[in-house]
Amino acid sequence: QNISQLGFNPHYKWATLHAGDFTQNYSSYTLQGTRVRGGGFDLRPRNLRFSLQMGESQRTVAAGAGGLAYKRNLLAGLVGLGREGGSFVDVMVVRSKDDVSSLSAALADTTLLDTIPIALRPRIENRPQENLVIGTQGQLSLLKRRFLIKGEVAGALITRDLASPSANAGSTSGGGVLNDLIPLRLSTSGDYAYHVEGEANLGRGSLRGGYEYV
Repeated sequence: QNISQLGFNPHYKWATLHAGDFTQNYSSYTLQGTRVRGGGFDLRPRNLRFSLQMGESQRTVAAGAGGLAYKRNLLAGLVGLGREGGSFVDVMVVRSKDDVSSLSAALADTTLLDTIPIALRPRIENRPQENLVIGTQGQLSLLKRRFLIKGEVAGALITRDLASPSANAGSTSGGGVLNDLIPLRLSTSGDYAYHVEGEANLGRGSLRGGYEYV
């Protein structure tokens, strides 16, 4: 991966713009430490929050059969209500997809490839993938922050191979809105995770506990 970076993040009052290389975290289950080369914005007027970012989260690498990586495009958004230091709730959506055509020339060999049976033709071991994550996080502050309850829950669908057959037969209609967001294939699987924690600040002492399931 090319590690050169150049980014601009102008800020004015409650608006921030992103251009070039930047990292904007949403939550531990959605976006955390993902560098994007593209653009986006963050708007925080009073108790409202809006965020959108899009661009490349992975660049094409064509360094021989053992070192190939697809270009990966990412689109993410967040809508939130409340103050992060007090009570708030956020809803987040992240969609990423590999560009299948980004490595189309890596194994192209017009003199020999057409003579090899399809089943024996060289394949890129790193298969093109697609991912969709929908999550929400929030916090409840009580009695001037003496008691805090916060948590997050998210569900994800990941397609491990975009070349795998469709999960819906061509003669049937199904999938609905979900299939429009991310077409289901035989390599598609789903997962979910959540965590919740509470904290009590009792003057000279405090108590904190939590639970996480992945």
